[in-house]
Amino acid sequence: MILGHDSIKKLFSYAAKRGTLAHAYLFYGPEGIGKKTFALELAKDLNKAKGFDADLKFLEGRVGIEQVRDLKKFFSYKPYANPWKIAIVDDAFKMTIEAQNALLKLLEEPSGHSLIILVVHDPSSVLGVIRSRCQHIGFKPISSDIIRNALMSRGMATEDLNFIISTVNGRLGYALRLSENGNIPLAKREIENLKKIHKAPLSTRFDYAKKLILEDRLDTALYYWIGYLRGAIGENRGILRRALKLNELISHSSYNKRLAVENFLIHV
Repeated sequence: MILGHDSIKKLFSYAAKRGTLAHAYLFYGPEGIGKKTFALELAKDLNKAKGFDADLKFLEGRVGIEQVRDLKKFFSYKPYANPWKIAIVDDAFKMTIEAQNALLKLLEEPSGHSLIILVVHDPSSVLGVIRSRCQHIGFKPISSDIIRNALMSRGMATEDLNFIISTVNGRLGYALRLSENGNIPLAKREIENLKKIHKAPLSTRFDYAKKLILEDRLDTALYYWIGYLRGAIGENRGILRRALKLNELISHSSYNKRLAVENFLIHV
């Protein structure tokens, strides 16, 4: 069951009953807010699927042109046993430009039984021509009470529960990931380190960068930094952009990770 996002639930319930669903949607909003979960649940509801759904394609990661060509073949056939053939592309901003251009053909000439859902953090992260062919659905933070009630059943200590509530800024998916075994102490440590670095001299920042690399903690630290910065975006917007850029740089094995993290910490 999806918690929160009641207005979006009503929108799709009404459109499904009236037969006015669009052929393509762009789901956008902060990471961990529930976009992918909502898309998967919507697909299940539309097709009344209780298990494996042959009429559903889920793509994630760096989607290339070959995967989009396969998607075209998928949509060229009528649904196997359901009203809809549905494709969900998670983190659609990772699609190659060639893949996005190939996808445009599907969006321009949809079949009567096709539904495509693209999931992104920021609509501007995909091509403008893609955006213009989709109906945009924005996901907003849900209430702290909903998140608190969802987490209380896990028997969590009050201190940990309050830490999660104060950190996630209405992102239930991220809250659930933080609540998993061992994540809270790691998150607290790395977030506190980031706050300390903000006021530290350059020598301390360089030493910390070296420590992250030597202890192989950079990926873990960066995960919690980005999660925290997304929740406290306001004045941290510039730092979040740099953290996301750092995350992109270190994904390339040829890049000097220590140099990249030093450059990031200089500007925190």
